[in-house]
Amino acid sequence: MLKLSVTHFGQKYPVGIFLVRRYLSVLSINDRNRTKENENKHSKTFRLVKNLAFSLGMSYALYDFYCKQKQTLHTSGAIENVFKSFQVNALDILVKEKEKTPRAMFNFLADVAEKTKFSVVYIEIVARHPITRQSIPISNGSGFIVKSDGLILTNAHVVSHQGRVIVKLYDGTEYEGIVESYDTESDLATVRIKAKDLPVLPLGESSKLRAGEFVIAMGNPLTLSHTITAGVISSASRQGKDLGLHRKSDYIQTDAAVNVGNSGGPLVNLDGEAIGINTMKVTEGISFAIPSDRAVEFLERTEKAREGSWNPFKGSDKKQKYLGITMLTLTQTVIRELQERNPDFPNVSHGVMVWRVMLSSPSFEAGIKHGDVITAINGKEIHSASDIYSLLKSEEVLDIHIVRRKKEFNIKVQLMDPVLS
Repeated sequence: MLKLSVTHFGQKYPVGIFLVRRYLSVLSINDRNRTKENENKHSKTFRLVKNLAFSLGMSYALYDFYCKQKQTLHTSGAIENVFKSFQVNALDILVKEKEKTPRAMFNFLADVAEKTKFSVVYIEIVARHPITRQSIPISNGSGFIVKSDGLILTNAHVVSHQGRVIVKLYDGTEYEGIVESYDTESDLATVRIKAKDLPVLPLGESSKLRAGEFVIAMGNPLTLSHTITAGVISSASRQGKDLGLHRKSDYIQTDAAVNVGNSGGPLVNLDGEAIGINTMKVTEGISFAIPSDRAVEFLERTEKAREGSWNPFKGSDKKQKYLGITMLTLTQTVIRELQERNPDFPNVSHGVMVWRVMLSSPSFEAGIKHGDVITAINGKEIHSASDIYSLLKSEEVLDIHIVRRKKEFNIKVQLMDPVLS
């Protein structure tokens, strides 16, 4: 009879005995696994019951404490104070987080513009057409409110034309303006409108300015209402003689764009103060403003005018004829800078550049344009604006040699007596 055996771990077992041992071994392993599962279940149940009991106990303790203190808390308003404090703190956190955004942190120019825009006005000079007799605008500029009772500061050249003065506020309200005083020497003027409680733009101290400070030029360039341009101060005190101007005043140089219509508007610092009055643009990136300290002196003189100690319509000598342009003397430094910025600027060694031509003036009627360079008058070389002003006292007709880009030609201008508005 054949006997089968199985070798397991070096020992031989009959097949029947081996199968019985294996079966009993499997039963033992399964029994141990079930025991561990039961122990785990009991352990989880115990932990759950323990946590539930702890939670119920804490809830009861807190409820008991609340019941005992309820009357006191309610009477003193502590609960409301706690919630209010939480709400305020939460709002503070949200506001602070919002303030950390780039738009909130670096929009300081927009904040200044929003704060000061209500004080800037649009000024338009209106006259009757000689044929149709209809009212037409002949000039425009800007200004800003310096007193709440309707006093507006602007440039003298903005309101020096003969005609009605119309002032438009930020909200669109229009007023008829009266020129109270102007000084062609400082190129400043005041206009009065019949209004009260107007928003005033404070005058800052231009003597404290530094090169590199951010500024905003505000006004109405090219009749575009309420426009702002931003830049920095290039020079806090540029002398008039350095610019070739006949005026003895100093100027603020900035790269903020100042265009036609910006004249008379404020140059504002980041504190929302007018530290200059926009006056002229020479070329892109080179503009000038009258310092606010000069404006303060002018306003003080206008107050004295009421006492009869100063002429509020102070200007140039009455014997001096009217040409109708404003000029910039071309020093070697200015010529080089203009040629670097503008390839079309003429190759000249001396002269004055025309940077504004007054409407209906003798120069305007003769065809002189912005950017023209005057190198000679009546056969005499012109090296500064002072050379031209001296001729205005002795001549009736000027034969002006003009350089316009690459062209050279002569223009005759019939001078006229100045018209005071």
